[in-house]
Amino acid sequence: MADSPANEIPSTGNPAAPAARARAWWQTDWFFIACTIVVTLGLAYAMSVWEVVSRAKHAYLEGAKYEQWMNDPAAKKAALDAELASKKITQEDYNRMMQDSDLKNAVVWYETATDLFQPPESRWVVESRDRLKVLKPEYQAWLKSLGVDPVDDSPHPDNSFHW
Repeated sequence: MADSPANEIPSTGNPAAPAARARAWWQTDWFFIACTIVVTLGLAYAMSVWEVVSRAKHAYLEGAKYEQWMNDPAAKKAALDAELASKKITQEDYNRMMQDSDLKNAVVWYETATDLFQPPESRWVVESRDRLKVLKPEYQAWLKSLGVDPVDDSPHPDNSFHW
């Protein structure tokens, strides 16, 4: 009975190769490759979103630090004194940072968060935009007091191209 043709296993022509069996579609090589590609793309997208959101958070926190220093110069002096004592900054850097405008730095960091780190529209971008609504008029008044005409960077109704 072992020699009957009904009990034979079809072969691939290679006596050492096992017999081929029909596999379900989800067990095929193309499905494995497609799943690997989809998972890889999903991970790449998730990592890029995480990177952009973490950069927006850093920019927002830097802006908040300078805004706090603007409102509390003693906190600025204490923080910079600590950095100077630990040799993280030089005396020259200390003097420059003490004279630098905290309002300007806060606006620049908040603008960085809103301009460079979206999409996605993270909570840090939204909070930076809200802080800019408060600080931008003060910043423009400060520029005018220095004799600098602030640039209007709002969108204009005339979208035509000009040389």
